[in-house]
Amino acid sequence: RTHKLPFDPLSSIRKPSPQADRRKQRRMLLPAEWEWLQMRTEQQPTRYGLSGPERAILYELAIQTGLRSAELRSLRPSNFHLDGDSPFVVCQAKSTKNRKTCRQFIQPQLAIKLRRLLSQKTT
Repeated sequence: RTHKLPFDPLSSIRKPSPQADRRKQRRMLLPAEWEWLQMRTEQQPTRYGLSGPERAILYELAIQTGLRSAELRSLRPSNFHLDGDSPFVVCQAKSTKNRKTCRQFIQPQLAIKLRRLLSQKTT
């Protein structure tokens, strides 16, 4: 940019293509796979301070919202808005990848499970 070199030594370097050099192939979890995972997880013992059924709810929350693990760990009871026709979860800007507060809507069935779980945890 400052024209102090007679040529650009980096001009031959090309930006790698994420499609050509994909180290991890990601794909959607199929409904049958989710049913199997949910059933197996609910039967498992306590790990990382969460029982099997609690972990299954956490996985379901992750699937429905698309939140990353650090974003899920940042959630507090005040981030859950589970009453009303459209329950949702709010992830604060400081915890999201793009640094913007996000509101992720969830299905009413999951809201019922979360309401029950949160009432047990906060008492």
